[in-house]
Amino acid sequence: MVQAKEIGVLNKTGDAEGMVTFSIPHWKKDPKIWNHDKMYGVYKDSKGEQVIFRFLELAISDKPITKLEEGLMGRYFIGVGCPDPAVCNFTKASP
Repeated sequence: MVQAKEIGVLNKTGDAEGMVTFSIPHWKKDPKIWNHDKMYGVYKDSKGEQVIFRFLELAISDKPITKLEEGLMGRYFIGVGCPDPAVCNFTKASP
């Protein structure tokens, strides 16, 4: 079931200490996704100690940010993935 969907272009605006900063120009305000006319963010993609897991930290804001912590007043997401399904399986996980 899809409750909200938006397609946009992510523009990389720079690198900051192992993180990537970005903007999404031409954002259309949608309260189900992001209730602002502008979207900026920072993300960091890292691998776990034994490269079993991958972690993503993503922060978004209505003004340009360069640190994940600056997104705490906007939205902050943490994701985990496993490149090898034979090692770990998330099929029974639910949001």
